[in-house]
Amino acid sequence: MSDNEQNPPSVLSSGLKGKSPASAKASAGEQIPNPNNQADDDQAAATEPSLTDDYKNQWLRAMADYQNLKKDHARDREEWVKYSNAGLLLELLPVVRHFKEAMKHVPADQASLEWVVGIQHIKKQFDEFLARLGVTEIATVGEQFDPQRHEAIGQQTVADRADGEILEEVQAGYALQGKVIEPAKVIVNQKED
Repeated sequence: MSDNEQNPPSVLSSGLKGKSPASAKASAGEQIPNPNNQADDDQAAATEPSLTDDYKNQWLRAMADYQNLKKDHARDREEWVKYSNAGLLLELLPVVRHFKEAMKHVPADQASLEWVVGIQHIKKQFDEFLARLGVTEIATVGEQFDPQRHEAIGQQTVADRADGEILEEVQAGYALQGKVIEPAKVIVNQKED
């Protein structure tokens, strides 16, 4: 076998037969990194801090995002726990309203009878139970109408009352932890023009 058959023509034509790949590259005009070259070490050191700073900044952003996620999750969980009983409370509110209405219709001469006193105690227990859960009754009569807390189901005109003042409560409304779960149904004063 001849030398031409064993070696590619590019190597033979350039006269690099028998040289190492590094010396072949050097002869071809390519630069070979020198492990003892101080300039290469300085250049690498100059780029390392910027790369390190970039990684550090990305890590700090990721940690901040994670902390924000944890806070959001805790807030959402707290909200869920706070309002998780709202469905149950909405089912109980009609019972509480019926007790309230029933107590309005007890004749004055029967208010001291044992069965009436027993009904009053049951209503009181319901009121205390609702208060422990953070349920409050929405103020109505004498208050200014607020569409966020009240539902107007009628209007009347009373000359000595302010326009938009609530004259009568038709049905009590309730709020859970300050958030309205059922608006109060009211009759509002409307001044004539």
